[in-house]
Amino acid sequence: MKQSRLLWPVVVASMLLFFGVAFSTLGFWPKTIAALAVLAVCGVLVKRFTGQEGYYGLVIFRGLAGFKLMRGIARKHKHLSREIVDAGLGLAFGVPYAYHVYKKKFAKAALANLAFFAFFFLAQYFGGSQVNGALWLFTVVGVLFGLAGTGLAFLASHAWSVLTIPNTPPGVTLLVPGVTVPWEALFAIAVLAIVHEVAHGVLCVIERIPLKSSGVLLFGFLPVGAFVEPDEKRFEEKSRHVKRRMLVAGSIANVLFFFVFLVLALGAGAALDSSVASVRVTEVNTNSSLGVGVSVGDEVGVASANSFNALLLETASGRGGLVSLEVNGVKEDVRLFDLSVAGVEDGFPASQSFEAGEVIQAVNGEKVYGSSDLSRALAGSGEGDAVSIQTNRGVKSVVLGVGGRIGVTVSSVPAFAVEDVPSNAFLYALFSFLLVVFAYSYLLNFIVATVNLMPLFITDGHRILADELSSWLGAPAGGKAAFALGALTLLVLLLNALPWLWS
Repeated sequence: MKQSRLLWPVVVASMLLFFGVAFSTLGFWPKTIAALAVLAVCGVLVKRFTGQEGYYGLVIFRGLAGFKLMRGIARKHKHLSREIVDAGLGLAFGVPYAYHVYKKKFAKAALANLAFFAFFFLAQYFGGSQVNGALWLFTVVGVLFGLAGTGLAFLASHAWSVLTIPNTPPGVTLLVPGVTVPWEALFAIAVLAIVHEVAHGVLCVIERIPLKSSGVLLFGFLPVGAFVEPDEKRFEEKSRHVKRRMLVAGSIANVLFFFVFLVLALGAGAALDSSVASVRVTEVNTNSSLGVGVSVGDEVGVASANSFNALLLETASGRGGLVSLEVNGVKEDVRLFDLSVAGVEDGFPASQSFEAGEVIQAVNGEKVYGSSDLSRALAGSGEGDAVSIQTNRGVKSVVLGVGGRIGVTVSSVPAFAVEDVPSNAFLYALFSFLLVVFAYSYLLNFIVATVNLMPLFITDGHRILADELSSWLGAPAGGKAAFALGALTLLVLLLNALPWLWS
């Protein structure tokens, strides 16, 4: 009894210490290590005080929670649930896989895939992104291999950038609320875990696979996952398609809730804009080559800081370096970005001519505002050609290296920052909170759905793939092939994390 009385004081103290670390001015690595240490110690103590199963700070709480909800959904929406999951297989693994599963009855699954990737393509286009080769390739990979293929393709592409382009940022990160993501993401993590596991449970009930338990997984006091535990023996006795349904259900539910929270986020964003009286400049980049007299305190003619950030994304995509923007009520052509040197590459003639932080303003007299502008300005030049490059430190004559490249990595740095001036502080705070929660909910639902479909050993996608390969190649060969793909996916994932080691 004495130990049980200590549980809540320990949890509350851990929460206070964790958020104290999260909101501190410590550097990234000290903050991350300290926050994880607090959670690990909290988890060990919670395990000791509750007697629950746990490992290294992770605590597993088992029970029968959610069974009534799962049975209710299964009873009322049995046919619809099966239809959604069956169509979702095409979205998960591509149109050819849908044909493999359904033969001539693959139309619904194919349509689900085509509708999703058409939505993504059009959202990128109307959102201001360039319709370039990368977007077309992403769409084609999605149609052929589904979300599993696009996720793996993205990680493989980024891994190649990590290995070949200096200063490439990590492609993956730990989700530590308050450290790597806002603390509001806690709500999003809890929601996506519940959605995912309830969907698995519903399909288990529909397909008459007994459920042993359900529960949550905590790291310290933070919810990091949920689970349903089916009877594995009964599961293995089911047909291959029934097993496909049960395994893919969680990811398909996450995709559906991606759309739900996307709509909610758009609504919260519109409500937030309505609570903003004005938007003012808070900071101007000290190295900025900004062509107009924007200074701290100036009002800019956008609906909100979020609208300004959307404008930054559109401009960064290559649709023009200058925008027409009201500054203190007067229309001006405003330069939103500075093209900053992020790093230099060895082996290029011009490597020693630039320093990190230097701002590239023009090439051969042609102004540049982003990496796409720089590429266009250099398009007519090749290895050994001399070009004139103007920076904030003067004009330089530079000889191009292999591939007609300067030998630097660049990034588009916003020339100035803005903040909202709310018309109603309470409503602004409320809508800001909801927007962050909804935005991370749709983002994390999509990420979890995609990662869970990839062949990464512990994922549902890997179990589906292993079962398919075993049916095609036989058990021994199929198991080896699934292991090889899992190992390859893990290697790609680790390569994406490499920049954390030298950041």
